[in-house]
Amino acid sequence: MIDVIPAAVDVPGEDEGMVFVREALLLLTPQEQRVVKATIVDGFTEREAAKELGISQPVVHRAKKRALNKLRKYFMSK
Repeated sequence: MIDVIPAAVDVPGEDEGMVFVREALLLLTPQEQRVVKATIVDGFTEREAAKELGISQPVVHRAKKRALNKLRKYFMSK
């Protein structure tokens, strides 16, 4: 789902961090994952993401809000 660009320098603990993030993303529904990728990773506005994903902007907004709440709870518990 999320593309990984290899670092020019090997950073200790980087692999563990990526596993941690991927694990967290598995908590999200497929739609929430697509919305997070479009709005956070790819930098689309909610309106642009909605058009790209074929859903309404309010649906993007709600999915993003749910996803970020899930991720916040996950990371705060670790």
